[in-house]
Amino acid sequence: MISILNLFLLIFSLLYILPKIIKRRSKLNPPGPPGLPFIGNLHQIDQSSLHSSLWNLTKPYGPILSHRFGFNSAVVISSASLAKDVLKTQDLIFCGRPLFIGPRKLSYDGLYITFSPYKEHWRDMRKIFTLHLFSPKRVQSFKYIREDEVASAMKTIHDLALSSKTVNLSEMMKNVTSNIMMRVSFGKRYQHEHERAKVFRLLDELQAYLGDLYVADIWPGLPFVGLVDRLMGKMNGLEKCFRDLDGFYQQLIDEHLNHQKHKSYEEGDVIDILLQLVKDKLFSLTHEHTKAMLMVRNHYMIDLSIASIRVYSFT
Repeated sequence: MISILNLFLLIFSLLYILPKIIKRRSKLNPPGPPGLPFIGNLHQIDQSSLHSSLWNLTKPYGPILSHRFGFNSAVVISSASLAKDVLKTQDLIFCGRPLFIGPRKLSYDGLYITFSPYKEHWRDMRKIFTLHLFSPKRVQSFKYIREDEVASAMKTIHDLALSSKTVNLSEMMKNVTSNIMMRVSFGKRYQHEHERAKVFRLLDELQAYLGDLYVADIWPGLPFVGLVDRLMGKMNGLEKCFRDLDGFYQQLIDEHLNHQKHKSYEEGDVIDILLQLVKDKLFSLTHEHTKAMLMVRNHYMIDLSIASIRVYSFT
């Protein structure tokens, strides 16, 4: 009898307090569309065209919008001036981001700068990128790779034109950008079709699992919610993707550590730079940091190559 009374009092308290908490939060948040219980605004989002869905939601509410993905609150900015204020003027306040399941696993628990909280480690990663990987001198040192790949592509186009054969510019640009990416990052150019297919399969899987949606991310804290992702096969797929990529990057590191490099390797590629930093102990780096930087960095390189193909493709 006492337990039933306690349960009744608990339910009554929740029904009385929760509306007040939600109302108070709504006053603190920017305006936004009302959400449904439990799912929030998920029913208004098209995952295949996320940016278009969010843009359509901002139209009735203005350039700053609040909404909910399950239990997660989010704010959408659709104004250039507000975006500048968030990303540049107030960047230290807004630079943090939640570390969801896919990025956490594939970035070695947030070792990559994009997913790392603003602490000492983040500042060290930023120094590595600005001073060692993307400094003007370093970018200039890879100039010969860019020139070599562009010259090779131009020769291929010239030969095909002389033979009156069709030139697939989309495929050509994809090959140029991917070759530059692999030579700069890995120090070698995968010539055999089987090797190239394997590398691109791994990178495509990386891209898919980084952006995948997990039930445990939408409703964190609920009991057994992680079991749903496992039953759907998402966690097994993520684990396999991580193991395959980890083995791939570990093999590259081992080959670079071997003084008798294969003749196809470039000198001074990204892996060489990172391994030298580990050796010099200028930062608290391990091989896990190296793999995390290679893993997520190449994901963004893929996005850039795809974007360039979309912009310059002719149909």
